[in-house]
Amino acid sequence: MNTFSQRMFTELMNQHGCIVLPLKKSIYTFLNALVQPTQTDIPQGMKVKEHKHKFVSFYLAKNNALQFNQTIYEMPPFALVIVLPQRIHPWINPGKSNVSVGDLSPEHGLQELIPI
Repeated sequence: MNTFSQRMFTELMNQHGCIVLPLKKSIYTFLNALVQPTQTDIPQGMKVKEHKHKFVSFYLAKNNALQFNQTIYEMPPFALVIVLPQRIHPWINPGKSNVSVGDLSPEHGLQELIPI
């Protein structure tokens, strides 16, 4: 796992259809109040089951990572992550505490967790 970089931003966008926007903690906290119904905490040793949507997803990610194939992309501590439709995207706890993900899309529900 590597710290988020411009190279990772470009790779995620071009290869996986994800746009990652780092957020200040204050902006994350404000937006997070909007996603409480879909907020999912991800304990260590767990990940969100691989899934995709028919709609654009707008996620708020905290201390999180995305996994594509065998590559794990660690997100900035607070981020807005936009995932394009039909892109498989499992969220994973990169071995940290206080990891969560929530979706601003009304169509999205809670995430299904499975062991890593």
